Amino acid sequence: MSYKSKLQPRRKYGAESEASVLVDWLNAANPQHSSVQRVLTVREFLLRLELHTQQWRSFSAKEKASSKAAQLWQDAYMMFDQLNQLLQRYRMTPMLEMRLGEGGMPVNWRAPRRRGFVATIHSYLAPAREVDEPEAIQRILNLSRTPYLSYLRQCEQCKRWLYAIRSDQRFCTGKNCKQKHSQTGPSFKEERRKYMRDYRETLKEMSRIPSRHRRKPRKS
Repeated sequence: MSYKSKLQPRRKYGAESEASVLVDWLNAANPQHSSVQRVLTVREFLLRLELHTQQWRSFSAKEKASSKAAQLWQDAYMMFDQLNQLLQRYRMTPMLEMRLGEGGMPVNWRAPRRRGFVATIHSYLAPAREVDEPEAIQRILNLSRTPYLSYLRQCEQCKRWLYAIRSDQRFCTGKNCKQKHSQTGPSFKEERRKYMRDYRETLKEMSRIPSRHRRKPRKS
């Protein structure tokens, strides 16, 4: 393993079960669907609260008594209040989830009837089942209890959702999205223009060389 790879933080797979369901549900839905918009709004609030928490922890004991820290606390309190208002629309009951090969029985909260956008999620470890908006909300909340909520993101090229392997991952794996994105970026276009200018100049130089000085093709 290289020194650079050691510095890049890699996520753990403890939240894989939560994220995989969210990724499948988000990719199955129309991005403009109201269910998706509500789930992503909750995600945005959670990410902002996570950022506020990190900023608060970075303050020293003296700084936590400052006006800046007080404003940060007030903003976080307002976001908590707004987030709880959004969550009031959901009424869920606890349900045990069976996972073979894992210790314990995880508890998921699910609505008594399907609500919002419903997607059929397929898994090689379990039979296909339906996932609705309340369950997507529950998965988002579960993921927010880990350090990897921000790893649930969209590919910058194809805009499909993914669960990043590293904190700096920006594209899907196995779909050549990174290569496609680099070929449409300004740096690639500038390099391509420079290459073509140099290529045309080379052709011009070759055309000025007398024909007798050019290498004749070998006879077979």
